[in-house]
Amino acid sequence: MTEREILDAQVRSGEEVPAEALKTILTGTTPPQGELLHLYLRQLMLDAMDSRDAEAMALVAQAMDNDPVIDALLDAELNELLHDRPDAVYAFVRAHLSEHADPRWLKRLQLAAICSHQVAICNGDTETIISWLTLTAREPAYYELGGVLHNGILAARERAYESEDLARQLVAFASRRDGAALAILLADNTLLANLTNNIGRVLRDYTGDPIMFQQNWGNGLFLVALGRALHAGVGDLFTAESTPKLWELIVERLPTGTPPEFFTENTIQTLITRGADLLAPEVYRQFIANLLAQDNPTFFLRLVEVLSTQKRTFTTLVGLLETSPRSIQDVLDRVGQAVGAEDLTPQQAADLYILLLAAREWNKSMLPIAEQLARLFQHPELAIAPEYLVPLLDIAAETRSELVARAVVRRQVNHLEAVEDDAELLEGLRQLVAHIQWSATIMQFILGWWRGFVRAQPLVRLQRFDQGCEGKRALDEMRAIVQSLAAIRKMLGQRTLQDLADQVKAAYAVIEALSEAFDPLTKRLIGFDQPVIRAELDERDAELSPHERKVLANNLKNLGQLIVTMSDNRTKKNIMRRSDEDLDRDLMTGEQVPNSGIDTMKWLAGYWSGAQNQDEATES
Repeated sequence: MTEREILDAQVRSGEEVPAEALKTILTGTTPPQGELLHLYLRQLMLDAMDSRDAEAMALVAQAMDNDPVIDALLDAELNELLHDRPDAVYAFVRAHLSEHADPRWLKRLQLAAICSHQVAICNGDTETIISWLTLTAREPAYYELGGVLHNGILAARERAYESEDLARQLVAFASRRDGAALAILLADNTLLANLTNNIGRVLRDYTGDPIMFQQNWGNGLFLVALGRALHAGVGDLFTAESTPKLWELIVERLPTGTPPEFFTENTIQTLITRGADLLAPEVYRQFIANLLAQDNPTFFLRLVEVLSTQKRTFTTLVGLLETSPRSIQDVLDRVGQAVGAEDLTPQQAADLYILLLAAREWNKSMLPIAEQLARLFQHPELAIAPEYLVPLLDIAAETRSELVARAVVRRQVNHLEAVEDDAELLEGLRQLVAHIQWSATIMQFILGWWRGFVRAQPLVRLQRFDQGCEGKRALDEMRAIVQSLAAIRKMLGQRTLQDLADQVKAAYAVIEALSEAFDPLTKRLIGFDQPVIRAELDERDAELSPHERKVLANNLKNLGQLIVTMSDNRTKKNIMRRSDEDLDRDLMTGEQVPNSGIDTMKWLAGYWSGAQNQDEATES
């Protein structure tokens, strides 16, 4: 028999064949086929599980992926091995998984993990159980072993009833990895009863040494213990040493197994609400001192709200603020009056925010308070003294907060509308614009408001506004609005648009007649014989009285001069423009701002003919 025939016979009979020989045959030019291939791969797979030979594992797994029949046969072998060698199956499957794992292999890994947990829980010691749970927890998320881990933790409870060490380790592990499992464990009185020493006193009785507990079991379980104590209405774990730890843990990254309800911020919020009832007076005083030392307005405002609704006084707070590095003693005296009511009204809240801002000298770090105050401005009955609006605008300018700026500007313009003194109004408007130059959006709002406001004013006041804006560069746009409004009113006078249309038609007819009669033709000049023209006019002399002739003469002279002046003032084409037609088109469409009466005639023609984009007219 040849060497190959000998190996085939050994494999068929189940004799042990060296792994290297198996790999050589499987990767050779004439690999086995059919049932013999299955037997070769089965023996190599078993050998690879014992030796953890990565090359052999990859060879077997690749064969399973390439041949559905082989995959089915070896899958059955793997299922059989799960009964007594799940860890070997886990290692084999795990070696083949990649980031884009086949669902078949993921399922095999999950089954191997479940069986491995079962074997470890039934037969292993505490170290073995925790090791398997830890291994499972550290696997990539796309292995989808979260449910296996959760069930494994809960399955280990039975053993934990009999092993205090396992009970302790199981609770600690769940606090790091699985908050849902931790909640179930801590609700299990049988398991908790098996915890002795300090961990039992802290988790079960809410007594004991919290600092030692934190050192032994970590920040996550420490916060859970404090939160459970609060929910049970017991404050013994909050000592002069443990309570300050809360402020240190605000910036700490907590384990994934820490339930959200026990996060540091939530525990602090609960202490703000119930701390006065549960904590020893000196600990509560210390807690409030730590709270006031934080640059966190949310905690402070919550404290004020609680004190208000519970009708407590600020005695403790006032005493603490005397030594606080962020003292707002004077503010709290006034806050005491604001929270004396049964509930904080919008007005009381606004007063509180203003006091807090003033206490911090309107510093930009108080932007959250300023924005909260700005949101209250939507209440029309809210009374805010005008002197507080300017510093709020300063904060808005420093932080570029359009929320604050928009709310204050709306209040400011309402105040300006009520000012009767023109100089005072314009100065207030100038200061407002100076604060808002950074925001194009709010400047557009102010311009829109100003357009609406001045349209309600008589012409005489518009003229005073025009004079008052002179020399104030910040009010250039406001002055342009006033001048434009005054100009259009002067043009219209007491005319209706129908009157204007009729008069324009008549004026155009006369000027058109003059132009057609006496303007030069394209290729030749028109002669002008004065005697014949005089004779023609003299024949119609009776149609006008001497006075009417003088009025006509004067009007013609002035009209001619006016036409010349208007022509001189019109916008001239420049080197960048192609022709006068381009300029006329820009005036008609509104792309060119008129600079004279002639320009305005063209602009009005474009407006009434519908050639202009109306978006600008409706922005305000």
